[in-house]
Amino acid sequence: MDYLRKPSRHKCIFLPIKQYFRDYNHPTVQASVERTDLIPHLTVHLPVIQFKTKNMKTVKLILTYLFGAFMVYGGINHFLKPAMYYPFFPDFLPEVALNYLVGVVEIVVGVAVFIPKFRSLGTLAILWMMLAFLPLHIIDVFRENPAVGTHQIALIRLPVQFVFILWAWFIHRKAAGHSPVTS
Repeated sequence: MDYLRKPSRHKCIFLPIKQYFRDYNHPTVQASVERTDLIPHLTVHLPVIQFKTKNMKTVKLILTYLFGAFMVYGGINHFLKPAMYYPFFPDFLPEVALNYLVGVVEIVVGVAVFIPKFRSLGTLAILWMMLAFLPLHIIDVFRENPAVGTHQIALIRLPVQFVFILWAWFIHRKAAGHSPVTS
């Protein structure tokens, strides 16, 4: 019970895991967070764990390149299977021209993700594109004949759009140097 301490005014509990990491100088624990809002007159020190491994950096980089490849593939698909995208566009817009324009933009921003100098700008453009496409996917859910196929697929595709938005935001924040996660 050497992890229990009693200061002058409050009871403090140091979690056994923090004691373990402190005893063995574990590299992932760098500080502790003091929580006084859990129980009155009780302070709990929780370990803050930051993963600083080469493997985590590699995983993040692979996910970034995967996102760029996905965008390039989607852009190429606008040229290979244009009819697949026409139902998404409103009737008052020129479907063919808009489809090819979106395809070119997706390829350009997808390639930008692979270039560290342009990664932040590319993912910001992807983020705005995904936000612009979001209403189209919401409308598709309520159509009698959804553009993506069935209503079930349309309902699955909508949350996937939010995953893409968050993915783009995470990569943009990381590339712009605003990430709360230290790498």
